[in-house]
Amino acid sequence: PLILLLSYVASCLGACRGLRCATRARACHGASRGRWLLLAAVATAGTGIWAMDFLALLGFSVSGETTRYNVLVAIASLLVAVLAAGVGLLIISVGPGEEGTPPVGSLIVFSLLLGAGLTVGHYLAMAAMRMPGRLSYDLLLVVFSFVIAVVAAAGVLLGAARLRGAGATLGASLGLGVLLCAMHYTAMAAVRMFPASSPTGLVVG
Repeated sequence: PLILLLSYVASCLGACRGLRCATRARACHGASRGRWLLLAAVATAGTGIWAMDFLALLGFSVSGETTRYNVLVAIASLLVAVLAAGVGLLIISVGPGEEGTPPVGSLIVFSLLLGAGLTVGHYLAMAAMRMPGRLSYDLLLVVFSFVIAVVAAAGVLLGAARLRGAGATLGASLGLGVLLCAMHYTAMAAVRMFPASSPTGLVVG
């Protein structure tokens, strides 16, 4: 329960800081806007998603076994998440729309892309695990985790485009924290573990 709480707090903090940076970006122009959007992407993806993932993974264990991680794959999962968030925030921030609301078509497309990026980042984090076992996944739950990621992505993009006050941002962050954690724990519920003679980690197929 403590690890679950810590992962939720990390997710909310990342979402809150990311949305506040996106709010600041809307008041800036040129290179300054780009820097604030980069900070928003790092906060949202780096803390709200990536740090939350690895905090939550502290709660995952196989009885009698030690779980280790491939550092390069773990870093790759961070870069994918930050890149997806950065591209989504950048495009939605410069797109047309009235009163800060992105066009519906753009919101759907970029929510799908950002959701895919967040999902890939999460499963790369899982692929970094090294243990004496093979991991595979329940396809239905994998798809469900992607759907949750898309909903969370839409919330991030809408919040980045519209939210202004600190109170509204905090409230949105609490909701986004629930969605981001739900994506993680749904993906973890999809895990199927099989014995193996050597440390393998993720097996595709």
